[in-house]
Amino acid sequence: MVTCFFVSIRSFDVRRLRSADVAALAQAMCDTATIILDLRLNGGGSGSAVVELASLFLPPQTPVLQIRTRQWQMQQEPFIIHTLPEEANLDHALEVELLRQHHWVEYRTKSRNMPIGSDKHGVVLIDKQCYSNGEIFVRCMQEYTSAAIVGNKTAGYVVAADEHDIGKGYKITVPFAEMLSGQGTQLEGVGVQPDIEADFGDLNEEQIIDNLYEMNVLRR
Repeated sequence: MVTCFFVSIRSFDVRRLRSADVAALAQAMCDTATIILDLRLNGGGSGSAVVELASLFLPPQTPVLQIRTRQWQMQQEPFIIHTLPEEANLDHALEVELLRQHHWVEYRTKSRNMPIGSDKHGVVLIDKQCYSNGEIFVRCMQEYTSAAIVGNKTAGYVVAADEHDIGKGYKITVPFAEMLSGQGTQLEGVGVQPDIEADFGDLNEEQIIDNLYEMNVLRR
């Protein structure tokens, strides 16, 4: 069995993290004792991609993300999303359409058994350049698993917003909905605090693993 499996997740953009990619990760993770997920520099992306990855680690039907517009209180309960057609959701198009239609949506893990099991030791690396749905994924791992969250506090930029070009090279970002963790935690302006503070700088994968052993996050 491989001792550590280290993977960098730089984005939850549907174009870059497809269900086939997550399935390949699941296969690779099966034969390892420890999984290290590097969410540093993660720019965010789609809630559906967060669900794909979170479904490897969390039980079926686990809430991982809520998004609500100003009209959300008109709804008695959220519209539940487990998975979306990837081609229809490029650039979050389908997610935005469903949100504008229902005003309150909740993303939950897929109705399937965790393919890699729950017996793995997990570590999630974070930094101040982990944004948006990257932060949501980190928080759901913190809320529902025993994974150690290691690094620096995330950016705290967790809001659904439209970007408008106003000319002369300037753009403005206008929020249209709030994003909460599966358990309803507000991350906008707050970020995710690590369980263990650490700064890995420009260390490579092997050096980071050595540091995690020295910090007793990993044990030989």
